[in-house]
Amino acid sequence: MLEIRPLRSEDCITVAETHINYLTTPFRGNAGIQLLKIYYEVIAGGMGGIGFVAFKDEEIVGFVCGIWDRIAIKRSLLKRWDKLIIYGIKQSLQIPKMIPGFIRRLLNPHTTNIIKIEGYELRPMVVIPDYRGQGIADQLVLHLLNDAKQRSFKQVFLVVEINNFVAEKLYTKLGFKFERQIDVAGNIMKLFSYSFSRDSI
Repeated sequence: MLEIRPLRSEDCITVAETHINYLTTPFRGNAGIQLLKIYYEVIAGGMGGIGFVAFKDEEIVGFVCGIWDRIAIKRSLLKRWDKLIIYGIKQSLQIPKMIPGFIRRLLNPHTTNIIKIEGYELRPMVVIPDYRGQGIADQLVLHLLNDAKQRSFKQVFLVVEINNFVAEKLYTKLGFKFERQIDVAGNIMKLFSYSFSRDSI
């Protein structure tokens, strides 16, 4: 039986591992997992973002996050600067090409590759491959849309990699509309948005 509930601190290590295993990401190894764990702990704290996890057979089989206040999230992350520096250095030593980006962010924490669009963003979502095709992604997205509506947002947006047709099909089915192509840190992505109407969700 499927259960979906808000992300909790104790879920964050599994969610970080799932992120590394199933999403395109520069993070690697234990240092990468620890960096992502810190990020998801901030999201679980509810200051500027929220997460939902899907459980089946008492295991996490997927998750989704929504972010609406990037400044609050940055502030919460900077309060953990000591751990971020330790794991950031370890990660950079494992992957030397990350060093320039890590130094840039350390010197200027306001520099980011996140797109500059204000509002409620769906980012990221993962369903473990063995559990795909069971409607879990649909349920996760609907929980997130319901949360955005309860917070009085008029719209939810997300970006999809240019050739991720599976994700594009899912979001379109759920009512997201293609807006335009955008450049995110040198990568062309597709921007989608969902607008709430009186009878939506």
